Amino acid sequence: MKLHPAMTLAEAIQRELQPFCHKCEIAGSIRRARPEVNDIDFVILPKAGQIDAIKERCKQRCRVIRDGDQNFIVALRMPDHTEFQLDIFFAHGGKDDLLDPQPGNFGSLLLCRTGSKEHNIQIVQRAKSRDMRWNPYAGLIAGGEWEFRGQDSVYVGGRIIASETEEEIFEALGMKWVAPHFREAAHNFFTGIDPAKGSAHSADYKSAPRADATNASTASAHSADSTR
Repeated sequence: MKLHPAMTLAEAIQRELQPFCHKCEIAGSIRRARPEVNDIDFVILPKAGQIDAIKERCKQRCRVIRDGDQNFIVALRMPDHTEFQLDIFFAHGGKDDLLDPQPGNFGSLLLCRTGSKEHNIQIVQRAKSRDMRWNPYAGLIAGGEWEFRGQDSVYVGGRIIASETEEEIFEALGMKWVAPHFREAAHNFFTGIDPAKGSAHSADYKSAPRADATNASTASAHSADSTR
């Protein structure tokens, strides 16, 4: 589907789902303004107790492909009797626990599901070069250390320092925020874009070591098909 009709369809669905959500953002290739769109991605922060209502609303016109706790994938029945896939990812608002507080993960999930896959891998590498770890479903983790276990490197310890907005994740990585439509070409991965002026600002970037296969593939998996 071309970008314009895909955006129109996504915005119509967004309006339908908005009453059930604190936040409902269009992600994926639409947010990156790709000319061709193969599916529609949403990142949603649902209101309390509204996940089932969101799923039921979608089921009225969709065939369920996957019904999970973190993501809900359906095929929307189109007027021409074809189907178009919707990928819905559920963020959480955090946990206000005295002993184990957890921030919300909306920004981290939106960053991941916006893609591109290559951009996500570069974020993983950038985090590792600064002795951090990016877990797309949790956030940016710091204060731990990388340990080698067999052929893999594993991040041990630490706490989430940025997760609720994309901007705070980029800032914690020493980068300017990058507009979604610039998250394609390799030379733009570590260039900050001023969203008001559209000008570029070089980030304080030193060549990151290659991310280990486990963590690079984690980002790739969570961003699977986000280039569509």
